[in-house]
Amino acid sequence: MIYNKFRDNSNRLTIVFSKIPSILYWWYKRKIIKKFQLSIVSDKIRGIDTIFQTFQSKNGYMINIEWDVWSGFSIVALNKESEKLVNDILSFMIEKD
Repeated sequence: MIYNKFRDNSNRLTIVFSKIPSILYWWYKRKIIKKFQLSIVSDKIRGIDTIFQTFQSKNGYMINIEWDVWSGFSIVALNKESEKLVNDILSFMIEKD
């Protein structure tokens, strides 16, 4: 699975899987939620060219699971502590490929 790992303009760790189309956003999101036992924190936001939602792990790590027309499928750590979860999700995504 091809991915890009970087820090966004807010210095948040971000993993982007550019080859995942929007139609698979829901499938990958469901797999990640189940594997990491995430709880929904925010309503799903859906626009013409973007989808995103915030989730929290049992230990308080917060992430966004996103998709947009420019980047593709993304996992974003919402704070420094949540970077461990993002890296764990990356390992999971690579294993499943």
